[in-house]
Formats: sequence, C-alpha cells, structure tokens
Amino acid sequence: MRELLSYDVIVSVENTVAWLAKRRKSDRPLFVFKSHGAGDRDVAWHPRIAEFDLLLPHGTKTAERYVEQGLGQPAAIRTTGYLKTDVTERLREGQQALFDTARPTVIYNPHKDRKQSSWRQAIEPMLDQFAGQDIFNLIVAPHVKMFRRRSASARQRWENRSTDSILIDTCSDRLLDNSYTVAADIYIGDVSSQVYEFTARPRPCVFLNFNKIDWRDNPNYLFWQMGEVIEDPAEIFAAVARARDLHPQYIEIQKKLTSDALGDDIRDGAEYAADAIVDYYRHGRTLRD
Repeated sequence: MRELLSYDVIVSVENTVAWLAKRRKSDRPLFVFKSHGAGDRDVAWHPRIAEFDLLLPHGTKTAERYVEQGLGQPAAIRTTGYLKTDVTERLREGQQALFDTARPTVIYNPHKDRKQSSWRQAIEPMLDQFAGQDIFNLIVAPHVKMFRRRSASARQRWENRSTDSILIDTCSDRLLDNSYTVAADIYIGDVSSQVYEFTARPRPCVFLNFNKIDWRDNPNYLFWQMGEVIEDPAEIFAAVARARDLHPQYIEIQKKLTSDALGDDIRDGAEYAADAIVDYYRHGRTLRD
C-alpha cells in the first residue's frame, strides 16, 4: 500500500480500489476511475465510485447517471469514448474465419451473475436447438469469470461439446478482446454490457428474460429495448430465426443507446483518456471541492 500511495496518479477499471483512496493522507495520488464495461446494471453506480477524484465514463449516459447518483461533479467527469473499440476496429481488419462453413453466426453471451444470468435455463435447450440445424453457426461465449473457479477438466468438458457449427469457449482471450462480437451476426444475451460492443455496428439482438424480470421502464435494462425479449427457452431458435426480419424496427434505438453508452468516437479513446488525466492532474484538481 505504501508504494502505491507514492505514485502521482492511480488509474483503475475496478471500483474496489476505492479502499486505497480512503487511506491517503493528502491529495496525492490522484485516483481515476475508468469503468471496464458500458452496461446499464445498477452495479455500475456503486457508492465506492464517489471516492475517486476523476471519473472517465465512456458516454453521456454514464456521465449523467454519475451526477444523478451523487457519485461525482460535472467538473470532475470527462467522457472519453470506449477504449476497447480501438482494438475492435483493428480486429475486424484481419480476423480469420471461426468456422469452416460460412453461415450467419450467432453469439450467446450470458453474464456470470446467477440472479440475472440465463445460463442455467438456456444452455441445454440452446445447444439442442442449434445441434439439429444447418442455418446458423453458434458461438457460446460466457462472461470470462463464469468458469474462473471451475477446474480445468470442467472447462474442458464444456469445450469438448463444440462441433463443426458450435464453438464453446470458457476461458480464452477471445472472451475479452471482442473477437466474437466482431465475428457474430446475431446476439443472444441477458445483462452483459458486451451487447453495446456488439451494437457498435447495429445488428439483430435477442434478449433472454428467463428470470421473469419486470424490465420495462427500468433504467438498469435499457439495452433490452434493442431487440426482442423472450421468456421461454423453447423459443430461442425461433427468436434467432426471426431476428433479422425484426431488426429494422430496432436500428434507431440501437444507434441512440449505443452512442449514449460508448460515446460517438470509436477510435482514439485511449488518447482522449490520457489527455483528460494529464489535464485534470495539472489544472483540474482544485475543482473537486
């Protein structure tokens, strides 16, 4: 802890480092929070965020919520865009095919949160429905922490269920670097913020509300406005099959919500963030009070 507190600036993508900010005895170091996701879940507004000096949300949605929740003042909030999109755009340029047979590709991207994840209800019906068809390829790409505490053999058992048209990944870097959201044509998910990485290029989405959440008019489920929401696991394949026909009615709301979440600039986000940190360190710290 002593070494960390000797630095001038500490940048974190997790709010848990706030405990360290409480232990400084002066204005040094400057604590900067750059969240790693862009979702709508209430975890994005954790009270610990108020301990940071400078907040760097991706877009206006998060900046406004920070102020509404009393987590920061406008003078100490700078929108910088979504840093991962720098990588995403480059990946698109040289990405190799994930399947031998070219078909429209579906990504299933369940969250790890047991209370909100669709994994337990969805995975077996989904694999059954996609196994008996030759229309789509399927990528099963769960939250990177879902299998973090599972044994290597357990992860391997799932990955061994991959086929020529179904790719199951439990732990590779592709779960993090947007390889799958770039490659896919249709998104299936629940509450993962990766949906906004997918809709950076508007494409069809299907959302799984198997926990029967009352989501309408709930700001923590804004992204469920970007596609059809279903509540029956037996309907997964049918919803995917009609997603492309339904997509035109969701394109404009996808553009609006994605811009609010990620910002308008999809390149050079890292440069914007670095400039904001340097500027605030040199000129803005007196504005915190």
